[in-house]
Amino acid sequence: MKSFTSLLFLGALAYTAVADELTDLAPDDVNGLNVTQTIVDSSNSGIDLSLLNCTTDALSFINTAATAANSTTARRRRHHHHGKRVNTGNAIDVHSHLVFPWYKDLVPTTGQNPTPDWTLEDHLSFSASLSITKTILGNSAPQANVFFGNKALTIALARLINISTAAIRSLYPKKIDFFCVVPLPYVSDAIAEAKYCLDTLGGVGITTMTNHEGLYLGNSALDGFWSYVNSRTDKPIIYVHPTTPYIK
Repeated sequence: MKSFTSLLFLGALAYTAVADELTDLAPDDVNGLNVTQTIVDSSNSGIDLSLLNCTTDALSFINTAATAANSTTARRRRHHHHGKRVNTGNAIDVHSHLVFPWYKDLVPTTGQNPTPDWTLEDHLSFSASLSITKTILGNSAPQANVFFGNKALTIALARLINISTAAIRSLYPKKIDFFCVVPLPYVSDAIAEAKYCLDTLGGVGITTMTNHEGLYLGNSALDGFWSYVNSRTDKPIIYVHPTTPYIK
């Protein structure tokens, strides 16, 4: 019979092996963002991205988006000419949702309606057609709160959403910024995620919903999170989005 210490050691080895497998799938450099390092950072912080069945799909999406962006950049360089610049406008869209295909698989319905399709190509084309120079992306509801009551999965999903969105921003830094998703109602973990996303991944603010697992934003149980936000010298933007009401 294995001792408790031996079981812990074997569990740690398995966890490390899974983390190594994910880093093998992650690109080292996405226009300045080291996705491999974000996987390592997550593992070192005790965030187990392997708990999510969608993690490999998310990393595949990042790789595909990076390949497409690099191909587009190379094509534009080959066809670059010094003609008259076209005025593309100066509108900024601050209410723009993204729905990764792997996220849609997790959340097939939103607000009792089918979750809409979203592609990066369609998003960029739509923005250009309306002379929108920059969009600030925020993940569709229910954000990280897909697994009601499951703390570990909620924390992992918040990190995966933020890594994925940061990768898109890195590919199109002049066209895209993003709001950080946080794993409320788990206050200490939400603080840690906000700090990592704002300071390391480069989010321009934080998005929350009107309630997280039934806790509305004014609930005293969330006071610690708001104290952290207010303590930051950069005073990050808080973007609040409605979600399904919670009635006891």
